[in-house]
Amino acid sequence: MSRRQNQMGAFRFAALSTLVVFASCRSDERQHEPNIVFVLTDDLGYGDLTCQNADSAIPTPEMDALARDGLRLTSAYSPSSLCSPTRYATLTGRYAWRGRVKRRVLVPWEVPMIAEQTLTLPTLLGRAGYHCAAIGKWHLGWEWRTTEGSRPAPLSRGTDVVFDQRIAGGPVDRGFDSFFGIDAQGYPPYCYIENDRVAAVPTILRKNAVASRPGLMVPGWDDGDVLPETTRRALAYLEQRRNNDRPFFLYLPLNAPHVPHVPKEEFRGHSKAGKYGDYVCQVDAVVGRIRAALHETGLERNTLLIVTSDNGSGAMPKGHDSNGAFRGGKGDVYEGGVRVPFLACWPGRVPAGVVSDEVVCLVDMMATFAALAGVAVPERAAEDSHDVLPILLGLEHDRPVREATVFASARGTAIRKGRWKLIQGAGRHNAAGKPGVTGAQLFDLSEDPGETTDLHDDRPDVVAELARLLRQYQQSGRSVVR
Repeated sequence: MSRRQNQMGAFRFAALSTLVVFASCRSDERQHEPNIVFVLTDDLGYGDLTCQNADSAIPTPEMDALARDGLRLTSAYSPSSLCSPTRYATLTGRYAWRGRVKRRVLVPWEVPMIAEQTLTLPTLLGRAGYHCAAIGKWHLGWEWRTTEGSRPAPLSRGTDVVFDQRIAGGPVDRGFDSFFGIDAQGYPPYCYIENDRVAAVPTILRKNAVASRPGLMVPGWDDGDVLPETTRRALAYLEQRRNNDRPFFLYLPLNAPHVPHVPKEEFRGHSKAGKYGDYVCQVDAVVGRIRAALHETGLERNTLLIVTSDNGSGAMPKGHDSNGAFRGGKGDVYEGGVRVPFLACWPGRVPAGVVSDEVVCLVDMMATFAALAGVAVPERAAEDSHDVLPILLGLEHDRPVREATVFASARGTAIRKGRWKLIQGAGRHNAAGKPGVTGAQLFDLSEDPGETTDLHDDRPDVVAELARLLRQYQQSGRSVVR
């Protein structure tokens, strides 16, 4: 039998096994497709978790317990080392550099990053009967309007914005049934948004603050209240789903531990990594509360829970390596900027205590959740999203699910295929945080995960192959063929 036949046979077995798992799932007391809770932390580093970094200065007992009870991926990636592009890719299944905003985050008052005609993950899950809720940080743009009927100028303070009207282009216009949260951490307007309207009109001008832009805020606004309030809303949502037979998708993009670092009093001093470390401790506690709520509501056994991060950490607290042994951090296409924590738990479905080095990217969530829900991804959608459900379920397969993975930052692009990673442009930082190399670099991640030895001149054959594949992905408009 040929290698190709062996590969196809393995994937047919995986698909059959997946159907068996779903069939047994539907024989339980809940007669619907699995629920999905996707927790996307903001700037949490690979090395912040003690289960991934024995020298971490930050205790993370809840995420460590989640890793013990489920699957931990050590080669999970964000498609970008920055916030907005990763969120775009996660919710559309396509790399952000295929869209309008390619390599940067959105600025305050910017128009929606997801085009109206783009199929989104919540829209697709909605077709399968899911109720889809987003709670937390959006940072993908809105259609704000001014008193003159125009759009506010980017980076303005928003004093001419009309707040007593519907705000188009947000989560409920991109497939979600409900939304509660903020635009972005440290960005105006400093107010909560519920569905498509502000919960309260911001009337006070907030001046420059640490890690925050000036702009309008509601009276009494406190950045430190955002994480507790969105957590409370998420717990209330889970309680509402307790006796509801309709499956749900809860997209929970936390605003932490992104700057400003504002841990509540009860978490201060819990780490040895300053306010950043204490804020991570608070995030860890949130994960524990979500798990507890799933257990208490009886939703746990029919819910896939995933906890990950939108990119690597940009924090450099003394005595702590937020990104572990990896080079660089947020904003880099080095591993520290794009390799992220990824924990998955689903009692009885996702194997417990398993650590896998399979390459998975957050852009894969659309195809993966679609497979979980039993709905097909249209041929012309989710152009870069692979179904990695067999990996999450621990099913046997004899070849990588992803052929290659592309990463982008404001300064460079990288592609990883197997052990090899090619960087084009500026990787940005070296391990000491100083400016990095500009130009092409090649690393063998199997031997050099810290990206210390550039093999570009030694392996021109590998450089040529990866460069060719990257061009193919860029020019063809997709990296997945369905």
